[in-house]
Amino acid sequence: MKAAKKKSVAKPAAKAAASKKQLPKKQLPKQRALTKKKTKSMDNQTSGKKSAQTEGESVSKIRDILFGEQMAHYDDRFAALEASLRSEIDALKENLTAEMQAGVAGLKALVQKEKEESNDRNVARRQLADKLQKVVDDLRK
Repeated sequence: MKAAKKKSVAKPAAKAAASKKQLPKKQLPKQRALTKKKTKSMDNQTSGKKSAQTEGESVSKIRDILFGEQMAHYDDRFAALEASLRSEIDALKENLTAEMQAGVAGLKALVQKEKEESNDRNVARRQLADKLQKVVDDLRK
């Protein structure tokens, strides 16, 4: 019965379309089906996005209800751990800075000592060279 009604409705619409020379009779129902499918798929896509957002929000709310206290506890523990690590890092930086400064000062002192010893040796060599030059000059006379 329903199929008969659809056919009777489709025939006058098809005759009107044929009289206006828009589309042949056979293509009109196919085109209607395609447009219906397109609108349904578009509706499904937009409703799917909305439902995914609401599902994500509800899952987030449930997670907060179930694990909120534990997460707060973990946040506190991580904050305390971070604070202790920061203080240890700062102490290590201070120790390393002090050791590096002491090492640099020691190296500077060592370099200065080596310079002085080198100058003293050079002076001794110059004096020895001068004495040898005098001896050579005396022997030549």
